[in-house]
Amino acid sequence: MPNPSDLHASPHVAWEAIGVVTIAGPLTSEDGLDRLAPLWQSLHRHHLQVASYAPLVDDLDHSWARRRAWYERMLGDGGSYLVAGEDGRDVGYAFLHVESGLDDTFEVKGGVIHLVSLVVDPALRSQGVGAVLMRAVERIATVAGIDTLKVAVMAGNDRARSFYLRSGFAAGEEILYRRLPG
Repeated sequence: MPNPSDLHASPHVAWEAIGVVTIAGPLTSEDGLDRLAPLWQSLHRHHLQVASYAPLVDDLDHSWARRRAWYERMLGDGGSYLVAGEDGRDVGYAFLHVESGLDDTFEVKGGVIHLVSLVVDPALRSQGVGAVLMRAVERIATVAGIDTLKVAVMAGNDRARSFYLRSGFAAGEEILYRRLPG
């Protein structure tokens, strides 16, 4: 069985969707993270509109700074990312975190890949870019000998939830938040 750390050595993957979408990655360098900022901010802007739990970070720059710091921590511990490009511009990305080994609750083979973020340029949503990124994530999991993916979806983001359900995901857990007074 391949070692999950081998996924970082995987060759770049090229797929075709609407037009030509090229997937670069998996990437592990912090140097490329800032190219993801506009895409993250577009997703966070969408979350601000649809989220059913509040409050969310309302400043897009602060949200990106916090997300970037989280990505940096994960890059040092099994994280990587894929960038979807079309006609020389970034149109989406997926950030992954490998959780190697057995899970304490669910039967898994090889570990779990946590799909931390899957973001597509708003102008290209529902045009196949997300599906291309998902196929690339699945290929990485297969190469690493991992049979389970997990993703969290913002409550209220029904469009994303529908995408993941169509992609074969099923509810395994529900995460609840409660804001304490004070």
